[in-house]
Amino acid sequence: MERTSAPPRPSFKHIERPLIPPRASSVANGGNTTASNAQKSSFRNALVRVPVPRRLLDGVNVLRVNANGRTRPSFLTLSQDKFTLYLTTTKRGPQARGGLSLLGLRRSKSEGETHERTIDIGAIDRVQRGQGTTKFELAKNSRRSSFPGNISDDESFSTIAALDPKRSFSIIFRGERTLDLMTLEEDQRDDILDALDNVLQAYQQAKLKVTNEVLLLRHIWLDVDKDKTNLINVNELKMVMDRINVYMTKQQLHSSYEKFTKILGMDRQQRRKGMNFDQCCTFLHKIKRDSWMVKPVNVLWDQLFGQVMNNGKPRLTVSVQTFLEKFMHKKQKEFNVTEQDVRRIFERLHQLEFQNVEDHAATDMNRIDKNRFEAYLLGRDNAIFDPVRQQFDERLMTKPISEYWINSSHNTYLTGDQFTSQSSVDMYLFALNRGCRCVELDVWDGETTESTPVPVVWHGHTMTTKIRFADIIKVIKVYLNFHPDCYPIILSFENHCSVPYQEVMARVCVDVLGDRLYVPTEQSLFGRLPSPQDLRGMVVIKGRRPDGTLDDAEGYDTGEESDEEE
Repeated sequence: MERTSAPPRPSFKHIERPLIPPRASSVANGGNTTASNAQKSSFRNALVRVPVPRRLLDGVNVLRVNANGRTRPSFLTLSQDKFTLYLTTTKRGPQARGGLSLLGLRRSKSEGETHERTIDIGAIDRVQRGQGTTKFELAKNSRRSSFPGNISDDESFSTIAALDPKRSFSIIFRGERTLDLMTLEEDQRDDILDALDNVLQAYQQAKLKVTNEVLLLRHIWLDVDKDKTNLINVNELKMVMDRINVYMTKQQLHSSYEKFTKILGMDRQQRRKGMNFDQCCTFLHKIKRDSWMVKPVNVLWDQLFGQVMNNGKPRLTVSVQTFLEKFMHKKQKEFNVTEQDVRRIFERLHQLEFQNVEDHAATDMNRIDKNRFEAYLLGRDNAIFDPVRQQFDERLMTKPISEYWINSSHNTYLTGDQFTSQSSVDMYLFALNRGCRCVELDVWDGETTESTPVPVVWHGHTMTTKIRFADIIKVIKVYLNFHPDCYPIILSFENHCSVPYQEVMARVCVDVLGDRLYVPTEQSLFGRLPSPQDLRGMVVIKGRRPDGTLDDAEGYDTGEESDEEE
């Protein structure tokens, strides 16, 4: 393939680093640099207008599937501000105001509720329909489920004998953690998931318009606000600083807190009670701004644009034209950037909420100040990776599939090490959702159920657990149902099965995958291999069959590297 030389790389490109430096000094500079009133962030109300079913706000009857495979009646409730999901054993109802919740699933206790778990909307990666998780596997294999207590007057809920895939769903959060549930009625599930999808989409859009200080504080607010007053005093503020890795002595923090709150006009009693969320955001922004003896953005700003403008006034802002010529073209060498591109960048920067009054370009969309310039340097638009290289062109996907690098997974089914860990169908969905297009199945002879062979997947001759081959194929089909136009999924079979089990494998693939299974014609075996574009939405099986017909699969080489000792 022909290669072209890359343009010179820009000088100032963003590599991820901690938001706030490890050491921060106390707030200085007096009252002339801080707002008399902290700016209010619209982020906390960003999800209020997202439509959700009323019953989700009041609490929906669900069956929770636990890690041991057993089930428990619960209530799923979305807070009024739509930032928090609650899972409780008693109905929470309209009082679930929610607010700023800990990142992830946590157990808490409140009056009248001894079992409560919360999950922050920002921690959710995705929601999925069906039963494609380890907990559902364990529940289906469990002979009986437990239903402690009554959750309603409707006794039919406690008599459910099996988990219905049409009512089941999972909430995936923090990478690989799952909250697995089943609704009481079939039509409830899709309403809930559609609402959560809308909330998640709105959250992802809203978080782009606030600074990292707001996101950091929101994720830890519930944890540090111990007395639930929605205010943080100086002692609780110390916990915030420790959580976000900002070093300040107790004396420094108290001094900074007193100076800042006095600037805000808070009297002694108000200072003792503490600051609200917006005031804390402003405080963190000021600590960040004043923590450097010589702040890097100030040095860059002066070097690039100068300290004084042509009219002799101090340089507080830069225009579109100056930014384009002096920064993008002269310094960054990004000569492909146009004035229109810079205007779009400025428009996005002006959508950011800054907890700071020194906003010298708040109303002029054609200019930005140092705060927005710094946000650009540390933001997605200035990522070190060339965005041109990330652009996808379908026209390049028409060559034979053997001419491409394929994102592949080894021992996909394992949740941990290769000797003692659990095997799970979860891992196939995780791999596919992360971009893998070739997943591995080590298939072995399993038990025989009612005279029918049951192939299983596991790391042979080890202590890893076994999962059914058919369950994995069903999960692959679930993924295809929601991604019908994805590029081909390649199932790499390391086949250790005898012929009767291989016949079951073939039948399962045909029955479950149907027309999604790629079956090559006789003519295609001797011609050009199909392209990824030709195989969109299809499943391709990769493996090597033994020569001849053998009842013992160990008599042939599968063509795959083996971890076994010869």
